[in-house]
Amino acid sequence: MKQFLKNEDGAAAIEFALTAPLLIFVALTGMVIALATWQWNNLQSVAESTARCVALQSMLCEKVSAGCASSDAGVCYAVGQARAMSFDSGISESDIAINRNDTVGGVSVATVSIRQPFSLISSSYMLTAKASYPSGGGTTPSTGGQPQSPVDIHDAPAPL
Repeated sequence: MKQFLKNEDGAAAIEFALTAPLLIFVALTGMVIALATWQWNNLQSVAESTARCVALQSMLCEKVSAGCASSDAGVCYAVGQARAMSFDSGISESDIAINRNDTVGGVSVATVSIRQPFSLISSSYMLTAKASYPSGGGTTPSTGGQPQSPVDIHDAPAPL
């Protein structure tokens, strides 16, 4: 019996069998979190580019593309961008909201909000992205929240 208790053959296999499920769970969880973060980053990029396109009234955001169910060309642009950036975006026109007359800190901006479901094995989460872009013809917000014209660096006062 003493010889049987001192025998260490197969100890590594037993240790691996005990720790492998935890390691596999941690690795798969990390991959799912990375995928969700990647998808959210894509949505944020789409929201930013769509807000800019809408605020600047670009031709890309002013013409409704063929096959788009929305009457808002900006929504069609956002759906096209989202589908181009993701391997399976599953995004539709109803997931995108555009407010062309929003204000942030007293500055007129175009705001784009995107919601997209992200499904895991047994549950679903909602990823949201929101971006705003000034729509005042190139004005930039000042610290007081009022739009101002761009300043030539040579005319700017010296820093304190």
